[in-house]
Amino acid sequence: GKYCLHWHLLGPCRACEMVGNAIEHGHQRGIVIHGTHATKVEANVLYDIRGSGIYIEDGNEMGNMVLHNVVICPWGREGEMRSCTVPATDNAEADTSLNHAGLWSLPSA
Repeated sequence: GKYCLHWHLLGPCRACEMVGNAIEHGHQRGIVIHGTHATKVEANVLYDIRGSGIYIEDGNEMGNMVLHNVVICPWGREGEMRSCTVPATDNAEADTSLNHAGLWSLPSA
């Protein structure tokens, strides 16, 4: 799949936790919170994720705790990034080799 770890339309979910994971070489997003509330995403390490490391999809997800995570995008001292771009967004300007996001979210509606 495109997402390594994904909560999809679970509503309130206080028992939902993603804690202490190592995620590498993801193809579009690392961790996705979509239509899910009151979760915990803590102490995860994400490396070389193509797209956002942590992606909060709609902007109406409430009460989620996103704590002490690390998103690493490898980039040499010279040249363009080989990955970590933000493909497939609704912003045509976002899919460039110089644009990446550790944490991405829409503003709340």
